[in-house]
Amino acid sequence: MRQLYRLLLTLSLTFTPTAIAAQSLDQLWQQGLDASNAGNHAQAELIWRQMSQSRPADPGVYNNLGLALMNQQKLDEAIAVFTQAIQRDRNLIAAYNNLGLALAEQGKLNEAGAVYMQGIQRNPNLAAPYTNVGDVLRKLDRIEEAMSAYQLALNLPDMMGIPASSHTLAHYGLGLLYQKQGQSPQAIAEFQAALKINPNYQPAQASLRQLQPSGNSQ
Repeated sequence: MRQLYRLLLTLSLTFTPTAIAAQSLDQLWQQGLDASNAGNHAQAELIWRQMSQSRPADPGVYNNLGLALMNQQKLDEAIAVFTQAIQRDRNLIAAYNNLGLALAEQGKLNEAGAVYMQGIQRNPNLAAPYTNVGDVLRKLDRIEEAMSAYQLALNLPDMMGIPASSHTLAHYGLGLLYQKQGQSPQAIAEFQAALKINPNYQPAQASLRQLQPSGNSQ
């Protein structure tokens, strides 16, 4: 399961259409969200492409289309579409976040980190980008910087996302860092903190079982 945090945008009208058009748009947008949440990413892609024809200036449409592409491992296309979303709205933090994720999945960690930082510079008060920066830094073995990024995420309000909330992922990332350094008690505490927020987060469950073979997660 991928750890990095994804942002799917709900309906946000950037102009005022007619009442009939608004109802149709709302229904189509909801269909796109439903398809994405159900894992029907090919269907979601078709819906967001249809939306992009009627609303070519809407950055949210491109963000969600990019996610549908990324979830099908069409990473080059996703990167191009997230870039289009940012071109349409330089302050759309979700698009920076997801563009960084796509780059990270291609193994372009330094580029991903730079994109996350661009988003943070636009809005330093969202937890998710710090969590993803922490993941990139952890994979680059920049331990102290990664810990700092995770702590910054935990000092901000939690955010729901995929595959789990930003605080869940920050605690999990800290646990992996402590585990790598052989600090098992601290790692266990972080995995338990992640599971306190999201008891069903399987990576934290698996890591905790590895450190506590008895299965005691309390």
